[in-house]
Parts: sequence; structure tokens; C-alpha cells
Amino acid sequence: MYEASQLLAALEDVLGSRPRVALGDAARILGVDRHTLERACARDGKTFRDYRRDAILAAATNLLLITPPLSVKEVAFRLGFESLGAFTNFVTRATGRPPSRWRRKSATRVKVCPAT
Repeated sequence: MYEASQLLAALEDVLGSRPRVALGDAARILGVDRHTLERACARDGKTFRDYRRDAILAAATNLLLITPPLSVKEVAFRLGFESLGAFTNFVTRATGRPPSRWRRKSATRVKVCPAT
């Protein structure tokens, strides 16, 4: 049986590989009752949805910053968003800046070596 901190660490591992997983599915993967998982999240002052939102946001920002970059639309659909607009709203609400600004941040990190 998990202690709350171990369960939350295991949940973060699950969400790291499957950020859109549902509560019931996450509980099944972890081998615990969904209410046990909800209580563990609550002890940390969060909800399962908070953990899932954070995992989706981390995946989104990582995908937006990788090189070679995926388009914003490709990132949205990889993460299971129904539309580009829904993804843009999600990222903007969570971070205060739209995905396109994350993409520009990625572009400024890439250094091009001059041809010799």
C-alpha cells in the first residue's frame, strides 16, 4: 500500500507519460481506489484535476520548446485537445501567454552556426 507522498509521486509518473488519463484509469494503473487517490491529492491541497492540468501544461510547454519544433496545432492534437482554440485558451489561462509566444521563446534559444 502507498503512503500519500508515494502515491502522489507515482501519480506524477503516470501523468508524465499519459497526461490526459482519467481519474478512474489513473487509480486502476496505480492499483488503488479512486477515492484513495482523490484523498491523497486533497492532503496536498490539490485535486486530481490540478495534477492533470499541471501535467498537460508541462507536456505542452516541453513540446512547444523542442527542436525541431512541432507546430502549435500538432502539439494541441498530440495532447488530445479537440481544437487549436481550446489549446490556446488552456495555455494562455495557465501561463499568461499564448502558445505562439512559447514557440518564439524556443526560436530564440536555437543558435544557428554560420557556414564556413
